[in-house]
Amino acid sequence: GKRIITTDGEGKFELSGLKAGTYVVEPQLPQIYFTDKKGSEVKISDLGTADVAFEVYFNAHVAGRLVDSNGVEYNSALLHLRSINSPEERSIYGHSKGTGGVFTFEGVPEGEYLIYLELNDDDRNVEKKYYYPGTFDEAAAKSLRVSIGKKIEGLTFTLPSEFQIRRIEGRVISKNGKPASNSDVLLLCAKSIVPDGFVIENMPTTVQTAKDGTFTIEAFANEIYWLAAHNLNGKSRVSSIPQRIDGKSNLKNLTLVLSESESSFSCEN
Repeated sequence: GKRIITTDGEGKFELSGLKAGTYVVEPQLPQIYFTDKKGSEVKISDLGTADVAFEVYFNAHVAGRLVDSNGVEYNSALLHLRSINSPEERSIYGHSKGTGGVFTFEGVPEGEYLIYLELNDDDRNVEKKYYYPGTFDEAAAKSLRVSIGKKIEGLTFTLPSEFQIRRIEGRVISKNGKPASNSDVLLLCAKSIVPDGFVIENMPTTVQTAKDGTFTIEAFANEIYWLAAHNLNGKSRVSSIPQRIDGKSNLKNLTLVLSESESSFSCEN
């Protein structure tokens, strides 16, 4: 049969007097919450106990698109959502979803927030913030009011004008010249072309090659990088020799050749 237990003020619950056996515990949450874990199976022996825990989040999110000043999407950003006018200042991480420039913050508590990107100098010693909808001036930033269960969507966050998106296209092949599908292609060690310049904090920009070994990856016009590919071939990981590139213009027909062993490359190379 089914038993219903109500949590106390601290979110705790307890059910005693159960016979030995296997049980499924399923949380039934108010609409203001959600959880990624729909149920948990537990086994109880004679006179035994079992602990079950669920992590729940506020059912509110903030979402939008991150684009350059030409409207081209950027898909590899880390973003911050910082509460304002609150005794307990909260900071929540968001991220790009990988396509269409879409970004999202999940499980946002009620409050008023600013969205920003963080920019770092080459040595990661100095940082500055760039705020939604597109300004370095915090006073000019647009705040967002999140209420319980509310979904804020359709935002457009425009990158600083110097961060223009470029497309880098090419293919990855094995040493025998065959296309290397399902290889990871990465842009590493982003560095500004301007002395003492800044780069946007991001997730490692990574794409996978198609069946024919081709790839397209995003870069910024004002940055230089190392471009490399990796592939898990059986139990061994093979890599290409990293290539130094810049994003001044769209690049096509690059070829990355996978070697026999993993590269020992570092950003200092």
